[in-house]
Amino acid sequence: MVEGRYTGTMCLSEPHAGSSLADLTTRAEPDGDAYRLFGNKMWISAGDHELTENIVHLVLARIPGGPPGVRGISLFVVPKHLADGERNDVVTAGLNHKMGYRGTVNALLNFGEGRHTPAAHRARSASWWASPTRGCGTCST
Repeated sequence: MVEGRYTGTMCLSEPHAGSSLADLTTRAEPDGDAYRLFGNKMWISAGDHELTENIVHLVLARIPGGPPGVRGISLFVVPKHLADGERNDVVTAGLNHKMGYRGTVNALLNFGEGRHTPAAHRARSASWWASPTRGCGTCST
Protein backbone atom coordinates (compact mmCIF):
# COMPACT_ATOMS: atom_id res chain seq x y z
CA MET A 1 0.00 0.00 0.00
CA VAL A 2 2.90 2.34 0.70
CA GLU A 3 4.08 1.98 -2.90
CA GLY A 4 0.60 2.76 -4.24
CA ARG A 5 0.08 -0.69 -5.76
CA TYR A 6 -2.88 -1.45 -3.44
CA THR A 7 -5.70 0.66 -2.07
CA GLY A 8 -7.89 0.02 0.93
CA THR A 9 -11.47 0.48 2.06
CA MET A 10 -13.37 0.40 5.34
CA CYS A 11 -16.53 -1.74 5.08
CA LEU A 12 -18.72 -0.74 7.99
CA SER A 13 -22.17 0.43 6.78
CA GLU A 14 -24.92 -1.98 5.78
CA PRO A 15 -28.03 -1.28 3.67
CA HIS A 16 -30.52 -1.98 6.47
CA ALA A 17 -28.53 -0.42 9.35
CA GLY A 18 -26.45 2.44 7.97
CA SER A 19 -23.49 2.89 10.30
CA SER A 20 -25.24 1.54 13.42
CA LEU A 21 -22.74 -1.07 14.62
CA ALA A 22 -25.26 -2.59 17.02
CA ASP A 23 -27.42 -3.59 14.01
CA LEU A 24 -24.60 -5.11 11.93
CA THR A 25 -25.55 -8.52 10.44
CA THR A 26 -22.59 -9.48 8.20
CA ARG A 27 -21.24 -12.72 9.61
CA ALA A 28 -17.95 -14.59 9.50
CA GLU A 29 -18.07 -18.38 9.66
CA PRO A 30 -14.85 -20.21 10.64
CA ASP A 31 -13.61 -22.67 8.01
CA GLY A 32 -10.21 -24.20 8.71
CA ASP A 33 -7.60 -21.49 9.18
CA ALA A 34 -9.72 -18.81 7.48
CA TYR A 35 -13.24 -17.40 7.59
CA ARG A 36 -16.10 -17.21 5.10
CA LEU A 37 -17.91 -13.88 5.16
CA PHE A 38 -21.58 -13.49 4.27
CA GLY A 39 -23.44 -10.20 3.96
CA ASN A 40 -23.59 -6.78 2.30
CA LYS A 41 -21.77 -3.50 2.81
CA MET A 42 -22.93 -0.21 1.33
CA TRP A 43 -21.48 3.25 0.63
CA ILE A 44 -17.94 1.89 0.23
CA SER A 45 -15.73 4.60 -1.29
CA ALA A 46 -13.36 3.15 -3.93
CA GLY A 47 -14.99 -0.23 -3.32
CA ASP A 48 -14.24 -1.51 -6.82
CA HIS A 49 -11.93 -0.20 -9.51
CA GLU A 50 -9.03 -1.24 -11.74
CA LEU A 51 -6.66 1.60 -10.80
CA THR A 52 -4.40 -0.53 -8.58
CA GLU A 53 -3.25 -4.17 -8.45
CA ASN A 54 -5.47 -4.99 -5.50
CA ILE A 55 -8.02 -3.56 -3.08
CA VAL A 56 -7.76 -4.58 0.55
CA HIS A 57 -11.11 -4.32 2.34
CA LEU A 58 -11.32 -3.96 6.13
CA VAL A 59 -14.66 -5.62 6.91
CA LEU A 60 -16.59 -5.60 10.19
CA ALA A 61 -18.46 -8.87 10.82
CA ARG A 62 -19.85 -10.99 13.64
CA ILE A 63 -18.40 -14.39 14.54
CA PRO A 64 -20.51 -17.22 16.01
CA GLY A 65 -20.63 -17.20 19.80
CA GLY A 66 -19.48 -13.59 20.09
CA PRO A 67 -21.01 -11.31 22.70
CA PRO A 68 -24.10 -9.30 21.70
CA GLY A 69 -23.97 -5.70 20.55
CA VAL A 70 -20.85 -3.90 19.43
CA ARG A 71 -18.55 -6.08 21.55
CA GLY A 72 -19.29 -9.06 19.29
CA ILE A 73 -17.82 -7.49 16.15
CA SER A 74 -14.48 -8.49 14.62
CA LEU A 75 -12.40 -6.80 11.92
CA PHE A 76 -11.28 -8.85 8.90
CA VAL A 77 -8.66 -8.06 6.26
CA VAL A 78 -10.16 -9.12 2.92
CA PRO A 79 -8.21 -8.67 -0.33
CA LYS A 80 -10.03 -8.52 -3.68
CA HIS A 81 -7.30 -10.77 -5.12
CA LEU A 82 -5.55 -13.48 -3.08
CA ALA A 83 -1.76 -13.80 -2.84
CA ASP A 84 -1.75 -16.26 -5.79
CA GLY A 85 -3.61 -13.70 -7.95
CA GLU A 86 -6.94 -15.51 -7.89
CA ARG A 87 -10.11 -13.45 -7.38
CA ASN A 88 -11.69 -13.56 -3.93
CA ASP A 89 -15.48 -13.72 -3.64
CA VAL A 90 -16.30 -10.06 -3.15
CA VAL A 91 -18.82 -8.86 -5.74
CA THR A 92 -19.87 -5.34 -6.68
CA ALA A 93 -23.66 -5.42 -6.52
CA GLY A 94 -24.16 -1.81 -7.50
CA LEU A 95 -22.73 1.67 -7.77
CA ASN A 96 -24.13 4.70 -5.98
CA HIS A 97 -24.25 7.81 -8.13
CA LYS A 98 -23.77 10.81 -5.89
CA MET A 99 -23.96 14.45 -6.84
CA GLY A 100 -20.59 16.19 -6.77
CA TYR A 101 -18.65 13.09 -5.67
CA ARG A 102 -17.23 11.79 -8.94
CA GLY A 103 -13.55 11.15 -8.23
CA THR A 104 -14.10 7.60 -6.98
CA VAL A 105 -16.68 4.83 -7.10
CA ASN A 106 -19.08 4.45 -4.17
CA ALA A 107 -20.23 0.83 -4.16
CA LEU A 108 -22.47 -1.82 -2.64
CA LEU A 109 -20.40 -4.98 -2.02
CA ASN A 110 -21.75 -8.50 -1.51
CA PHE A 111 -19.75 -11.16 0.30
CA GLY A 112 -20.18 -14.93 0.02
CA GLU A 113 -22.27 -15.22 -3.15
CA GLY A 114 -19.99 -17.94 -4.54
CA ARG A 115 -19.31 -16.19 -7.86
CA HIS A 116 -15.53 -16.37 -7.34
CA THR A 117 -14.42 -19.49 -5.49
CA PRO A 118 -10.63 -19.65 -5.03
CA ALA A 119 -9.34 -22.92 -6.59
CA ALA A 120 -7.23 -23.89 -3.58
CA HIS A 121 -10.37 -23.97 -1.47
CA ARG A 122 -12.99 -25.42 -3.86
CA ALA A 123 -12.63 -28.87 -2.36
CA ARG A 124 -13.96 -27.44 0.90
CA SER A 125 -16.78 -25.54 -0.90
CA ALA A 126 -15.65 -22.18 0.45
CA SER A 127 -17.09 -19.13 -1.19
CA TRP A 128 -15.30 -16.39 0.73
CA TRP A 129 -11.91 -16.27 2.39
CA ALA A 130 -10.82 -13.71 4.92
CA SER A 131 -8.34 -13.43 7.73
CA PRO A 132 -8.81 -11.70 11.04
CA THR A 133 -6.59 -8.65 11.48
CA ARG A 134 -3.46 -10.82 11.77
CA GLY A 135 -2.92 -10.31 8.00
CA CYS A 136 -4.32 -11.12 4.59
CA GLY A 137 -1.38 -12.89 2.94
CA THR A 138 -1.06 -10.30 0.19
CA CYS A 139 0.32 -7.50 2.31
CA SER A 140 2.85 -7.37 5.10
CA THR A 141 1.42 -6.69 8.54
